[in-house]
Amino acid sequence: MNDQEFQNLITCPKRIAVKPKKDAVIQKGSEQYGFQLAAMADATQKFRVFLRKNTTFAENFSVGMDYLAPVGDDLCLVRFNGYHAHRNQVGDQAYFEDFHIHQATEEALSQGLKAENFASPTQDYRTFEEAIAAFWKHVNIQDDCLEHFPFLNNLTQLKLQFPQPPEQNA
Repeated sequence: MNDQEFQNLITCPKRIAVKPKKDAVIQKGSEQYGFQLAAMADATQKFRVFLRKNTTFAENFSVGMDYLAPVGDDLCLVRFNGYHAHRNQVGDQAYFEDFHIHQATEEALSQGLKAENFASPTQDYRTFEEAIAAFWKHVNIQDDCLEHFPFLNNLTQLKLQFPQPPEQNA
């Protein structure tokens, strides 16, 4: 796969195909949720979403999406991570300690690394809950986020709905 194909998979409109469980599963010291998506234009394109937050250190979280390849290995396309150190092994070789977003690249795959090795620092979120909301928009999930994760209702600063047309003055 090339970078454009990765980007197309990340941004294509998606619907929830397998709903998340109502409550998190506690596993390996993390609250975990998972569900599956399907591309709206091609339901054979399937994705797995994972949401994990450490039960004792709230800034240690990951919200990501894997592409479920029909042939070959599944690939992590994008991952929103909490605050920690990261050094890119491809691209700009940047080192940073911050909240950051990993994205699959052709270069990482060609070097035998995890597809999502490349990451960029972000100011788009500062909590697990904000990361879920930012991720939801980023990967273009068309279902209502609050229907599946009502605990996000407490985020008054976030706009979880898709943009509405501007009101016309009478």
